Amino acid sequence: MLVTRARGADSARFALELTPADPPAGTAGTGSPTTLAPSSATVWITVLSFEFEGRKPDGKAWDFGGGAPDPKIWLRAGSGTNLVIVPTMKDTFRANPMLRAPAAVEVSASSPLVVGATDVDEAFDDPMGEATVTLDDVLAHREMDVEVKLAGLRSGTLRLRFDR
Repeated sequence: MLVTRARGADSARFALELTPADPPAGTAGTGSPTTLAPSSATVWITVLSFEFEGRKPDGKAWDFGGGAPDPKIWLRAGSGTNLVIVPTMKDTFRANPMLRAPAAVEVSASSPLVVGATDVDEAFDDPMGEATVTLDDVLAHREMDVEVKLAGLRSGTLRLRFDR
């Protein structure tokens, strides 16, 4: 609808008001096209850094004799794909490995990613904890700190980068 009207004593000055009758299809009334969030994303994960607590959440040492853990950082995709991102690092509580997963993985609302760590030992390996990375996390962040938990308690932090 187009409405014009004279303003004040000067009839040469007009105000113009445009009002659409109905918003165009696919604009949700905003006049701008709506964007639907993707239902999945293919992403490369890089472990920028990690830091683990000095002891397990139960108070015990990570390794026999009180030594530091030997962490291996891994990724498990909803599709069942398991990837090692950071190979075993001997006697390490913290590091800045800057290592990227050997393959891209898909994350979706129904299939989040799980990142975790395992303490690799000669006799047997011990879990160090895991964290879930959702599709929303991947879409909202380029880099993100994730809290790794073991038995529901914080055991460390991973700094991750997502490349799509």
